Amino acid sequence: MFSKDDVQRYSFYILFLVYPRTSQVILSMFRCYETADGTSYLQVDFTVECTDTYSATIIPLAVIFTLVYPLGVPALILYNLIKMKDHLFDPETGLATGVAEKKLGAMYSMYRPSHYYWEVVESYRKLFICALLQFIDPESVSQIVVAIVFSTMYSMYFSFNNPMRDISDNMLYMFAELEIFAVAFCALLLKADLTTTENYDQDTFDGIMILTLLLPNVLFFSYVIISVYINFFGDAVLGYEHTRRLYPIASDSVTLCSYVSSGEGEMLFKDESERKMKDLQKISPDLSDSIAGLNMTYQRLIVSKNHAELSISVSKEIQTCADLIVLSGKDTYSKWLSEVCRAFNRVLMQINDEGLAVRELKTLNRVLEDCPCKVKLLSDEMESMDKTRRFGWRTWMAVRALRHHLSQQQDDSTPLKKKNVLGPKHTLGQTDGGDSNDEEKDTKDDQEEETKTGKLHDV
Repeated sequence: MFSKDDVQRYSFYILFLVYPRTSQVILSMFRCYETADGTSYLQVDFTVECTDTYSATIIPLAVIFTLVYPLGVPALILYNLIKMKDHLFDPETGLATGVAEKKLGAMYSMYRPSHYYWEVVESYRKLFICALLQFIDPESVSQIVVAIVFSTMYSMYFSFNNPMRDISDNMLYMFAELEIFAVAFCALLLKADLTTTENYDQDTFDGIMILTLLLPNVLFFSYVIISVYINFFGDAVLGYEHTRRLYPIASDSVTLCSYVSSGEGEMLFKDESERKMKDLQKISPDLSDSIAGLNMTYQRLIVSKNHAELSISVSKEIQTCADLIVLSGKDTYSKWLSEVCRAFNRVLMQINDEGLAVRELKTLNRVLEDCPCKVKLLSDEMESMDKTRRFGWRTWMAVRALRHHLSQQQDDSTPLKKKNVLGPKHTLGQTDGGDSNDEEKDTKDDQEEETKTGKLHDV
């Protein structure tokens, strides 16, 4: 059964699907052709004569339908977008919210938050090209020139705004505009009739026409092939980066030089991961099992850029804490860390099921509230998947605070040991989760971290 939101969304889809052709038909009611004897007929139907009766009956109806459909439908979409403006995108992630997307769908979700209205702009562009252009000296050079100028100017305006969220959508649109320009340019050459010009060569002219029409298609298919190759084979070609993503535990332990020189490839990462897990197993079997489960979920999410990056950042912080626990020989915080692993893992496993994910998210929030090292988390976040896409950020903050605490304890117990025992730091946000003493001590390092911040914070 369709819900009310489904009916509204599909209704908008149908209206926009037939919008160009329907608008052209409605506006064609205003076009009359006058013959040599002074009689006027409807341009699209010469059986209809443009008399005073036609002007008194059909024209008013055409005006009403013009206001209702060609002008009214985009205005209706704009009204709905403005009315729901505050609910269209998550303010923290910039992603479309589920509530608004159910009502409006792709009317706005494919665009960036700052250009949520662009579908309305695109509708009026279609109105000009498909309907209004027919009134500019039909089938003349002037009409073609206007089409070329308008298409070129709009393409420049589109490129300047870059409204679509996905770069591939922007590229696809530009290829489509380039094809429109090529068709209009070839029509202009044919209309100009260059056969009477000096040094005109029919074969050369035909070759230029064919190349002009084929060039946008060649560029488009080349872009598609390259994109498919990068998406499906890029990580396989870059074997080191691909393997690092599969084994986050050992990602900082195996260097590119050792990976290339050893010739063992993936086995090097696998052996290092198993060694670390065995060391942790001796101190805290429960934490070792929890990290193993989290890493398995991460590997399943590796195809999803958003959640994979979020997952690996949290995994690295947890693994760093586990390494410090192994060094200390105490499992004081391993129980809480195990609970975080399990709760975070369950949220990721149910990420595509909103109902289950929200339930698991409540459990994760309760666990984070019991963090041994107090972290100031956002208290006004609603527990729904539309408003809690920062659950990874909060988890990372809590675990990172524990890492600072363990690091401080390790430094206190071994004052002569350098602080690089932690290995590379993993940045996710802008604010350090540790206490004020840690911030004062690590000011320089944190400033360097903040400059590298961004990708996962946006997730």
